[in-house]
Amino acid sequence: MIDYPRLSTPIVLGLVAILCLALSWRQDDWPEWLKVMLAVMGIFLLLWALITAVDTIQFKANARLKEQRQAMAITERVAVLEKIRQMRPEQIAALDKYISTIEIIAGDAGPIYTVRLPVGSAAPLSFIEELIERGDAEHLGAVRNYSEGSAERDWAERFTGFCIFNGWAAPAAGPYPARWVDKAKCLHALGLEEG
Repeated sequence: MIDYPRLSTPIVLGLVAILCLALSWRQDDWPEWLKVMLAVMGIFLLLWALITAVDTIQFKANARLKEQRQAMAITERVAVLEKIRQMRPEQIAALDKYISTIEIIAGDAGPIYTVRLPVGSAAPLSFIEELIERGDAEHLGAVRNYSEGSAERDWAERFTGFCIFNGWAAPAAGPYPARWVDKAKCLHALGLEEG
């Protein structure tokens, strides 16, 4: 069990230190070596009390800061959960059309991260990264680069549509693929970094 610092420790040490210092200063009839020993012990205990007081205050401040950070982190989640709790089953079912989620599939080669796109299957996050990298600073990767009827083409179409729906991209125009409107926001939503 962890022994957390308590404020009573420096208080008791401080009182004993003051007692030792007072006795060494006020007792004139005691031997000199005893008065010196009490003074040294009083100074030592006073320093120990100061160190433990600083340690206790620092521990309490760090614990309070940790509690505040946890409370702030939970607040956003609680707000979302509260909104979902107030929804009817039909509304919750409709969320699948508009919200994507990142999932982890456990595999022999390690975890595979996928993005479950609205109204469709999950696309590997590595494929979405590749699609974004095939594009440039102004455009997403072109859907036409993938074979008709392939899973990759389906993923590319769904991801492009998802970006357009969220306002991160504008629809393809002529021979050009969908154009980025807010690429940074898309990358942030997927937990990716622009690089």
